[in-house]
Amino acid sequence: MRTKSLGFWRRLLLGVTLGALLSCSGSAVQQQARALDISARLFNAARPVWIAAYEAEGERLLHEACPAPPCARAALEAVQDAHDRRWSPVAITWEAVKVAHDAWRLEIERCRQADAGQCEESLGRLGAAFLSSALRFRCSLRALGRTDLDPMPGAFSCDVPDALVAPDATPDVVDASVAPDAVEAP
Repeated sequence: MRTKSLGFWRRLLLGVTLGALLSCSGSAVQQQARALDISARLFNAARPVWIAAYEAEGERLLHEACPAPPCARAALEAVQDAHDRRWSPVAITWEAVKVAHDAWRLEIERCRQADAGQCEESLGRLGAAFLSSALRFRCSLRALGRTDLDPMPGAFSCDVPDALVAPDATPDVVDASVAPDAVEAP
């Protein structure tokens, strides 16, 4: 099954908008709100694509493990467990993107009611946190060998083993309790 790819123009628009993210000329709150909106649209479009890829790969692996039923339940459960562990870094980093996006959105809403000049530092910090979490998500896709599912444009660099670690976790701890279908889009 071939997954839908994100449009070139959508990716280019996000790159240009997010590139201007930390330069706060004009109304910083308005600029950040535009970048937030574009990133939400892009990541909301990406979620069903990577979920479909996760599900299709799982179905394929189960079919390969059991081409002609009946099959041993334990063997199928082992295949599904291995598949879930393989994709768990993507789900974990997706959740981090969602949390960073929500924090950024809440700060923008607060800043719309306050003096925008007092918000530049916090908006810059939260925008950068979102971009950092988005990079971790991209790196988890790269580690999985699924860069075709990357919703953001442009080349990037990451230390692939670090992408497998849950944010703020020690290098030896990966939270595999988050299933890909248990997270929601930003």
